[in-house]
Amino acid sequence: MRKRTDHVLNAPPPEDLLLVAQRLVDGLGAGRHLALRTGDADEFYDYKPYSPGDPIARVDWRAAARRDDLHIRRRRHEAPMTVAIAVDTSESMGFRSFGDRPWPTKLRAALEVAAALAAIALRQGDRVAIVTDGSEIATSPLVTGREGLARIAHSLSSVTASGAISCAALLRAAAEHVPSADLVIAVSDALEELEGFAEAVAQVSKVASTFREVMLIQVLSDDELAAPPVGATLVDPESGMRHAVGNGDAAEQSRAQIAAHIEQVRQIIRHARGRYELHRTAEPVATTLRRLLAAQQ
Repeated sequence: MRKRTDHVLNAPPPEDLLLVAQRLVDGLGAGRHLALRTGDADEFYDYKPYSPGDPIARVDWRAAARRDDLHIRRRRHEAPMTVAIAVDTSESMGFRSFGDRPWPTKLRAALEVAAALAAIALRQGDRVAIVTDGSEIATSPLVTGREGLARIAHSLSSVTASGAISCAALLRAAAEHVPSADLVIAVSDALEELEGFAEAVAQVSKVASTFREVMLIQVLSDDELAAPPVGATLVDPESGMRHAVGNGDAAEQSRAQIAAHIEQVRQIIRHARGRYELHRTAEPVATTLRRLLAAQQ
């Protein structure tokens, strides 16, 4: 179901990834708080020791009566998370389109999405790690703050579309390299065998007796979502599988197959109480992020 990568056109060098991420998040955050967490911002999360300057009204006096020290109730949006972002850099992510289209490759779109998500997480005080082909690529396992975003952008800027790794393997790698992750985000085309994908999602989302949240941003070219008006053959460069598409019945069959696959992927994520969003390479990354963040409210 994936495409050849030999349709990638010569294009000018992509814009600096750090600047792209900062601009995206600045635009999204105008006038409102950005958060990757689900649930009510006022939802109780845990306790933390009282520090000078903390609101005295937030002290839990019942707990204080049982202890010798003071603790305040911390709301969900105030508790830092550990976020692992797994980016698909396999060969098929190098696909752009069948024709002369002004779209980015799937990999470039995925990198911009990942960098923007990292920027959002870091701005809300979370710790972030980036995983690509099964390896943790940030300079340290977990980064924080503005310096952390610069390191992430620099690391992501060096990756290329090569090799073969499934989204299922990426999810497992993220959970293995960042076992403390509260949220695992995969940015991938997720065009793969679904049984193994479902097993990986279920495995990664389960942590002891609790659940880790899983998010998938599925990145696809518009030529994958709708077969081109001329005859063509889709080739997975990683497995060699071929699938003919074109006008008439073949084109309609191709559209139906990809639509069914996307819906099954969506249902697998939702069954694990995760979050799903589709990013089309023909649309701005900001549009996809707005949909994702609107769903968090």
